Amino acid sequence: MITKLLSLVRKHAFFIFISYLLLILVLSFITIQEVEVVDETFDDKIFHCIAYFVMVVFAFNYTVKTSVKYAPLLCSLFCFSYGTIIEILQPRLSEYRAFDYYDIVANTLGIVFAVLAIIAFKNKVKIK
Repeated sequence: MITKLLSLVRKHAFFIFISYLLLILVLSFITIQEVEVVDETFDDKIFHCIAYFVMVVFAFNYTVKTSVKYAPLLCSLFCFSYGTIIEILQPRLSEYRAFDYYDIVANTLGIVFAVLAIIAFKNKVKIK
């Protein structure tokens, strides 16, 4: 069962990765009325960390399929750049969103944790 699921995910890795990038983009610019003040807690930063962890995993899953050299490094650089560009554009393209250095730090932590997990998993399972 799990093998079939992993095979399906690997088969559609590009579509899943692009869809996830678009989801992050939309969530980064929409106005959420129900959320009052998220910045007083670090819940938002945990979500950033998890979101970018997942993004790197999806990116790596796609690059394994295409045999890209230095995949964890390239995936992490792409995801870091993507998150930073979104963070820079938020105050310019949205009245509701603002630039936050801590969001970039949280994104980076998620990226680092994902790369460490990928390297550990890669060595254990012997992925390309």
